[in-house]
Amino acid sequence: MDTKKTISFRLLNIVTEQFATFEIENLPENNDLKSELQFSINPENRIVACRMKFQFLHENQPIVVLTVVCNFDVEESSWNKNVVSNKKITLPRHFLEHLCVITVGTSRGILHAKTENTFFNRFIIPTLNVSTLVEKDVVFEINK
Repeated sequence: MDTKKTISFRLLNIVTEQFATFEIENLPENNDLKSELQFSINPENRIVACRMKFQFLHENQPIVVLTVVCNFDVEESSWNKNVVSNKKITLPRHFLEHLCVITVGTSRGILHAKTENTFFNRFIIPTLNVSTLVEKDVVFEINK
């Protein structure tokens, strides 16, 4: 039996919070990618934000830095039935994984568009196993 709660939502907007490139001489083919993931909410408006930061590094020095926020509008009945209970807002892991997949793909497109026809276009966000990024449900306390 599938116990995953269905949560209806739509992509509300996309924000490129940060984008920077840094010149480095004699850059080798292999570089490290560091990623950070953060979720936040605006409970009054039923908005869930997925913020991802990507840094391509060479010897711990940034080469390309990109931070993208995708804001998602959760449908009201889904929010009330599947997210809010007992003075807590619980965002299920499977739902957050879905938002993360969308945000990674969006970030990949933004990175390509911002670096097209430049040296930096060789930096591509690889496929990521989001199940390792989102380890569990995220719970927020309601302060009412």
